[in-house]
Amino acid sequence: MEELAPSPPTPDIDDIVAPLAPPGNEWLVYALIAAAVLSAALLVFALTRRRKSSYEREYDPHRSAMDQLHKLKEEYSRVPANECALRVSHALREYLFAFHDTSAPYETSGELLKSLAEGGHPLPPESLGNLRTLLDDCDLMQFARAGDADSRRLSTIETAIAFIRDDRTRRSTPPQEPSNQETAHGNPPAA
Repeated sequence: MEELAPSPPTPDIDDIVAPLAPPGNEWLVYALIAAAVLSAALLVFALTRRRKSSYEREYDPHRSAMDQLHKLKEEYSRVPANECALRVSHALREYLFAFHDTSAPYETSGELLKSLAEGGHPLPPESLGNLRTLLDDCDLMQFARAGDADSRRLSTIETAIAFIRDDRTRRSTPPQEPSNQETAHGNPPAA
């Protein structure tokens, strides 16, 4: 008969080795991972927040309109009259949209003047007259022959700058209260 090879000895319970255990400070590894994730999240939040707040802080419709008009004033001789008129009109409408509660970019000149006369932030009659003249000049420059409109470019730009400057001054000046000498009807009190 054939002889069977001896079988390997069965391991004894004492011969079984436990798997290697991580070092005793595994909580430190998890804490470092959590801190890295939290730091990355805070960095992303801070960068996006700073970008939004700097945009909000930087945008000023008055400054934007004035910058557009001053830039146009520097280069008006190289800009065709119809484009000059469009840029003046755009700057004015952007300004009026921001400060006078109108739909200025979407209204015709007549509709804009009517909404400014009757709206929530009405313009005084003198300012309305100046704006009407300014918008009429822009319309004429847009549709006039090239030679006829070229001479009006600079004066239209300067008039628009003056209109915005005057309007801002008027809006920032508090309304004057009637003096103590006048009654509610505008008559001086009886002596």
